Amino acid sequence: MASTASLRVFVPLSTLPSGERRRWERYVAAGHAPDRAGLVAAERSAALVAAVRPTLDVDEEHALVEVVDGVTYVCPARTQLRVWEAAEAFRDGLPAIVANAFVPPGLAAEASDQLAGWREVSPALVPHIRSASWTIPLAWFLLFEPGDRTGREGELRYVTTLASARRRVTAATGIVGATLPQVPMLADLQEIGRWLGEFHGFSRVELDYGGLAGMLTALADDEESSVADLATGLAALQQGDGAGAAAAYERVAGRWRDLQLRESAC
Repeated sequence: MASTASLRVFVPLSTLPSGERRRWERYVAAGHAPDRAGLVAAERSAALVAAVRPTLDVDEEHALVEVVDGVTYVCPARTQLRVWEAAEAFRDGLPAIVANAFVPPGLAAEASDQLAGWREVSPALVPHIRSASWTIPLAWFLLFEPGDRTGREGELRYVTTLASARRRVTAATGIVGATLPQVPMLADLQEIGRWLGEFHGFSRVELDYGGLAGMLTALADDEESSVADLATGLAALQQGDGAGAAAAYERVAGRWRDLQLRESAC
């Protein structure tokens, strides 16, 4: 989990459906909300528990909470939903003999049934958090601008409004679709655009490098600037400057290559 980055959506607490809103209001009032490191630790603990017992059930649900300009925002972890979705995705990407060794068929079927039941009852329920290990999908960087950078020492985060993130992903999708329709990033942009469309328009979007921030600092001599580099590359692409776009891409790819190699070694 320390090698995991997160893309999160914080929604205004007041915009949630009444039942869920009351639940998180009680949660906030009780002071149960962890900080980012605490949430990562809680999810790591849940993963360890799940690994040693015959169930994928999650005992507790948590949320990140922030107050900005007097407005309370929450980012529900929806750990149970993400665990079920991860189990399905994990099995889909592996040969059956390997998948069965890690997520037995019976357990996978139970998770699939529970996930289907949850979606039937709450079809609008979507995860507020996306995670990536050892690297960050390029499409995530295109939701932000360099001025969105924030975080205390040792942290690296970008935060923007949902409206800005939607506008940027729409623009990026149009440029990439018109110039490089074959690249995998186009599908990623389209999927993220759909995901962002599920949330209230007054929400906030955050890219948190998590433990990757410190790893990048140790591995690279230059300051991490993937957001700025990809913005430069996108502008070059729009202007027909293929060489400039390729150079910007290579700056980003080179910066993350060592982390990806470290993943392969683990």
